[in-house]
Amino acid sequence: MGRIEFWISSGSGAYLGAASRFAFSFFFILAAACCLLPASSHAQTELGSEDDLTVLGTNGTALDPDTEIKGFTVFGSTQTSYTGAVVGPGNVVINGVLAVSSGAYFVGNSTFPAASEIFINDGSAGQLLRRHTAGHLEWTDSAALGDNLGDHTATQALNMAGNAVDNVSSMTVTGAGVAGSDPLFRVAGSTMTVLNNGNVGVGVDAPVNKFEVQANATTFQVNPQGGYVSLMVNGVEVARMRQ
Repeated sequence: MGRIEFWISSGSGAYLGAASRFAFSFFFILAAACCLLPASSHAQTELGSEDDLTVLGTNGTALDPDTEIKGFTVFGSTQTSYTGAVVGPGNVVINGVLAVSSGAYFVGNSTFPAASEIFINDGSAGQLLRRHTAGHLEWTDSAALGDNLGDHTATQALNMAGNAVDNVSSMTVTGAGVAGSDPLFRVAGSTMTVLNNGNVGVGVDAPVNKFEVQANATTFQVNPQGGYVSLMVNGVEVARMRQ
């Protein structure tokens, strides 16, 4: 049996008049009769409305709603395929603009083609979204978030980009991953350098003695030896200190 189509045409808008209601009832009786036919005979039955269609029922329940659409549904013009849509029972395509005046609840995942396709009417440029304690999102300035270094574990070198580190009560340098004469700690290039081997230089980028101070082309060096400490100027020993 071929396709059976029922079309309701009403120019009166949202409510059907007496004559239209009679025709509407007749078509639904006919549709009910078709439901008694074998499944193969009414599998392509369609109901169409060329104008407005109003459902006046208000006593629907979860199992028996006022309006049921169990097949694949398209609102708007049809086409051969729909980007991101899966054709199947219960799936719906809105081929136009969807406006929700109250609220919406999404149980599963929602996919947008790009972040540039998501628009929020309020907020200012440069602000960030964060979760409020009540559960909703709110705008906040990035400066209010801080750097969150209290519980941060770095996975690469920390570049302060010329910014200062202030109010540090103490600092522990473990030297993990540093070997030989590589610097553990350095201030402003060669202003002060602490190497992994324990050598300390002030004004010296790579001190070769335990302690070196350089200024005005003169370098003062301290180098502990067995039983004494050698004091040198520009690499020449000038004194020895014993206990």
